[in-house]
Amino acid sequence: MTTQQIRVIACKCPQCGQELKGIHHDRILFCWSCNIGIDLYVNPIKIYPVQYAKSNQNRESSQIFLPIWRFEIAMSFTSEDSDKLSKLQQIPLLHVYIRGFRMHGLILFGDINRMLTAVQPKMEIENKTYPVLGCRKSAEMAAECINITALSIIDKFVDITGVTLTFKIISTSLLAVPFHLENTGLVDGLMGYEYCHVAFDDLPAIKSALHSNTA
Repeated sequence: MTTQQIRVIACKCPQCGQELKGIHHDRILFCWSCNIGIDLYVNPIKIYPVQYAKSNQNRESSQIFLPIWRFEIAMSFTSEDSDKLSKLQQIPLLHVYIRGFRMHGLILFGDINRMLTAVQPKMEIENKTYPVLGCRKSAEMAAECINITALSIIDKFVDITGVTLTFKIISTSLLAVPFHLENTGLVDGLMGYEYCHVAFDDLPAIKSALHSNTA
């Protein structure tokens, strides 16, 4: 006879006791009071401090904050081609950015993972709290995207055929990145790129949840 155990966890912040915020399919739930994201799907639970990036876009439109994982990485590589090794050493790749929210049509609308990783934007962290929702990826799920994202950037600098590359995660950060709500689309506050509204699968649910919590 097989015995099954069921683990029941209250959907409340372990630090302040307030109800955690999230929408359908969210893997990370948020406490807006304590500025943390919590992964309840693992045992023990994992808690990530949320860092709120400040928009550097001079826009008057309202903003929403969406979750993006930032991994500080160390890159090592081996190759018998000394010219390739020399070029690899010049690549200023420090962080890999992986969105926690869901998008589709990346070929048509643009892949924000690759854009942020390629630009390596300078970022000012605000000492403020904003509502953030829509994190479908855990840190571990996001980390699975590091290789393909980093390699797509590196391959633009040097042909990586015959090169063995290894990426080691040094630190993991959970960012809340501002996006400006414009009539024509969403403009990210770090680079100023505009994305079509329909590319954000959970945007209607996020707007509805934010409205319900602020009404």
